[in-house]
Amino acid sequence: MAAKSGGTLQPPAGYWPWHLDIREKGSIDSLELVPVDRSEPLGDGEVRVAGARRGHELP
Repeated sequence: MAAKSGGTLQPPAGYWPWHLDIREKGSIDSLELVPVDRSEPLGDGEVRVAGARRGHELP
């Protein structure tokens, strides 16, 4: 899902994993989180990294 004009990026509903992508060079508004296709093996020099957020955000 893409963020528009200062919006928050949200992972695609029902998809895990996802990656950050850009639709149009030169515009931060075109950043989006898109599902990852894991059906193909990784290429030379590619890695998969998993992470999780823990904790509580304070104002």
